Amino acid sequence: MSNQTCKRCNKQLPPAAATGRPRIYCSNTCKQTSYDGRKWGYNREEIVAEHGDVCYLCQSVVNLAGRGPQAPCVDHVLPLAAGGNNHIENLRIVHLVCNLRKGDRLFCSHCGHNLGLRF
Repeated sequence: MSNQTCKRCNKQLPPAAATGRPRIYCSNTCKQTSYDGRKWGYNREEIVAEHGDVCYLCQSVVNLAGRGPQAPCVDHVLPLAAGGNNHIENLRIVHLVCNLRKGDRLFCSHCGHNLGLRF
């Protein structure tokens, strides 16, 4: 049995779903009453606190108040189409233009190559 608790009511969470996605709430009721604009279960500030404010695609700082092509957005390091999930370890803050350029491909953060693998 899981030792994690619901973010809303602090009840013990049921076992993880077959999808492998981590549970945050114990029920849809808790999920719906807790919604605060978090599309992935985390807000931008939490993602920045976890991973920093540097775009992992271009290695420059992301201005959280930016607009246009430099606007901040959230990227899935391993795309959802490739089996990625919405857990904070798979989310990063990136520039909008960098995210659009990457698309649903894998990106090598060590050498900077877009691996071109589409899913």
